[in-house]
Amino acid sequence: MRRIELGLVVCVALVCSGCIETPTYVGGDTSSKDMAQDAHMPGDMDTTEASDLADTGNPDTSDMQDAAPDLGPCAQTCVDPTPACDTDSGACVACIGDSDCGDELVCDTSSHECVSCLNDEQCEGDMRCDTASNTCVTCLENMDCSTPELSTCDASSNTCAACSSDEDCAHIEGKNTCNDGTCVECTPDNESETCDIFSCDPVTFTCTDIERGTVDDCEPCKSDSDCLSGGCVEMSYKSGGNEVSVGSFCQPPVVDNSCPSHVYSTPREVTTRSGNTAIFCHINEVVTTCGATLSSLDNVACDQSDLNRFSADCGLDGVNDGVCVEKDVLKNSLCSVVCEVDADCRSSEECKAFTAGELTGRKACIQD
Repeated sequence: MRRIELGLVVCVALVCSGCIETPTYVGGDTSSKDMAQDAHMPGDMDTTEASDLADTGNPDTSDMQDAAPDLGPCAQTCVDPTPACDTDSGACVACIGDSDCGDELVCDTSSHECVSCLNDEQCEGDMRCDTASNTCVTCLENMDCSTPELSTCDASSNTCAACSSDEDCAHIEGKNTCNDGTCVECTPDNESETCDIFSCDPVTFTCTDIERGTVDDCEPCKSDSDCLSGGCVEMSYKSGGNEVSVGSFCQPPVVDNSCPSHVYSTPREVTTRSGNTAIFCHINEVVTTCGATLSSLDNVACDQSDLNRFSADCGLDGVNDGVCVEKDVLKNSLCSVVCEVDADCRSSEECKAFTAGELTGRKACIQD
């Protein structure tokens, strides 16, 4: 029985072995090694292709990156406020040239910022470029400020300001003295240094053509230092109810609390042209002027046709202040002054009323 079963197994094995076709290789190589490899993997798939199928990582994108568009050195589109691309640094900046800035700005290529200026030529008129702030300013130094009223450069604001010392006026031609914030030629305090032998006009602060200490009473002056004595006083003529300014004249000082009994008979406290306040002896400005007084004191001759009337030969030009009278014992036509009392006249004269002509009712100084 066991023999019968063994025989059947052998027959089955032989039959099955005929079902497997032995592959035929080109070249007749049918080695068992090659057959084993072909039997291991189906079809023509090799090990490399298999490894690719087994790879479950991220896909290879290197080819995709290489295909991305080239955006340039700045790697982006530059927009305001940095619309320009600096190719050296690869950064977006405000500017790389003046064309990137507005009409009134220029490009500072060191910082790539739009600024007002880089030099004086880029500022309007006489303005200067402050390179610390790159802005146009009025001044950087005193030399930039050329007017007497604004002669110094204020460093905190870069604007011209008033002087505070003579040094601030050193660059102002002919006006090197600082007086109350303004550069002037001179002041009464420094007139000996700035005006030589002449006085300094305390109103205009300019040197005069008058030698100091040479002007007598009632002569024209501009400064107290012009006068031999007293002070330089602004005077007016008040005749006929009208007051007319006639200029500045030296008036004598009060001596022993009194004034001379002739001509300068009216004591009055005034402030002189130089700013000194004191009591001075005055002529009678209600009826005469210093010009008429000097014509009378100097016995200036006048036209006979002007007798007993105002004369152009007497007094100040264009002012009816001096009259023509027969004043001396020889009855010469001489200049005199209108008066109110004898004290308005010289000691040798009297204040007498006119009895005829246009001055009837008024008085003039007439010799006895």
